[in-house]
Amino acid sequence: MREEVRAATLTLEFIEKRRLSFSKAFRAACSRLGLREPGVRARAYELAYRALAVVYLSDYYFNSRGVRGLHLRRRCASRVAFRLVLDGAVAPSVLSSYTGGLLPRRVIDALRSLSPDALNEELGGLSLAKRLSLKYSHPEWLVEELLRLMEPREVEALLKANATPTRWIRVNTMKMDPDKGARKLEAQGLRLEPDRDFPNLFKVVEAKRPLDEVRGVREGYFIVQDKASVAVVHELDPSPGDVILDATAAPGLKAQLAAELSEGKAFIVAVDISPRRLGEMRALLKAYGAVEVEPVLADSVRAKYRRVDKALIDPPCSNSGAIRRDPALRLVLRDREAIRGYSRLQLRLVRAVSSLDVADYVVFSTCSLLPEEGEALINGAVPEELVTPCRVRASTGYRGFRCSNLVARYFPHVHDTIGFFISRFEVS
Repeated sequence: MREEVRAATLTLEFIEKRRLSFSKAFRAACSRLGLREPGVRARAYELAYRALAVVYLSDYYFNSRGVRGLHLRRRCASRVAFRLVLDGAVAPSVLSSYTGGLLPRRVIDALRSLSPDALNEELGGLSLAKRLSLKYSHPEWLVEELLRLMEPREVEALLKANATPTRWIRVNTMKMDPDKGARKLEAQGLRLEPDRDFPNLFKVVEAKRPLDEVRGVREGYFIVQDKASVAVVHELDPSPGDVILDATAAPGLKAQLAAELSEGKAFIVAVDISPRRLGEMRALLKAYGAVEVEPVLADSVRAKYRRVDKALIDPPCSNSGAIRRDPALRLVLRDREAIRGYSRLQLRLVRAVSSLDVADYVVFSTCSLLPEEGEALINGAVPEELVTPCRVRASTGYRGFRCSNLVARYFPHVHDTIGFFISRFEVS
C-alpha cells in the first residue's frame, strides 16, 4: 500500500503544481517513483482517482478542523489519507506506516474523528451550492453557475454523472471494415453497445484493459473519441468535393473523421498555431491514413484563406464539460479567473473565420458547460438571422438566449457523454 499512496499523492501534486491532466500526472508520478508493476500501478491509479472524487470534501474537512497551512505534498497526502479512512480501507492509527512521515500528527488526529454520517449531517447546514460542491467535488463557482442555468435536481444529476466516465471507441473505416473491427474489439474482451445516432461508434460497456492498450488503437485502426466530439463532425457534415477549414485542428481527431465521412474525397486544411502540436497531429493523421488532410502551421485569428465550403472552429476552452473524462479538472478549474481568457480567444476566432469566404456554414463547438463559451458567445458574435438549427440529436441550449433553440448541448447525465456545446451559422 505504501507505493500506491506515494504514487497517488504525487499524482495530485503534479496536477495542482503543473496543471496536468490526470493521465499525464499519473504517468509522471510513476516515472518519478520507478513504478512498473502492473498491479501496483492499477491500485495507485484507482486510489488517486478516488481521492480526486472527494478532494473538495477533504479540504473542507481539514480546514474546518483547523488543519491549515500544509505545504502542497503534505496537503495531497492528507487528501489521499482522507479517502482511505473514509472508505474504511485504513485505520488512522496505521496511516504513518503508509505515508512515510508525510502526515503531521494534527492530520492523523483529525482523521481519528472522521465519521461519514456526522459529516453528511454537517453538510446539510450549508448552502445548496456549497453542499453540492463538496459532495461531488466540483468548483463552487461552477456549481453556482449551473444552478443559475438549470434546476437543482438536474444539476445534481450532472455532477453525479461526472463521477462515472463512459468510454467511446470508433472503427476507423479508412483502414478497416467496420464489422470486422467490431469483432476484433470484442475478441479482446470489450463489451460494446453500438451507438444509435452515429455509425461505427460504440459505447464501451466493459473492458478488460485500458483502451489505449487495446490492440489496434496505437496503429490507428480504432480511435478513442467521445460521442459528443464525434457529433461535432457530423454537424459539419463533410461531403465529397468539399474544401474544409479546421481552424484549430490539433490533435486531429475531428479532421480525420471529416476525411472519413467524406470518403476521403474532401480537401481538409487542418490549422494549428503550435509547431509541437502540429507535428504530433501530422504523425497521428499519418497513422490514421488521413492523407487528404493538409496540416498547416498558422494562427487562424490572423491567417487569410481562399474560399472554403465549410469551416470548423473547435477552439481551446475551459474543458469544464470534460470533468467526467479527466478528474484532474476538479482541481485545475478551481480558479475561475484562470479560464476567463478562453472566451476572448474564441470570440476572436469566430470573428476571424466569419470574415472569410465560407460558402456553406461554420460549425463552432466547445467542450464546455459555460454559456460564455457557448450561447452567450454566439449571441454576441453572430447575427441572429445567420444562426441555423443544429441537426444532431441532442438537447437545445440553455434558456434565455436568442440562439437557445438553435444550438445543441450534450450533457453527461442525459447523453452519457462529456459536456459539449455545438452551433452552426452562416457568414454574411
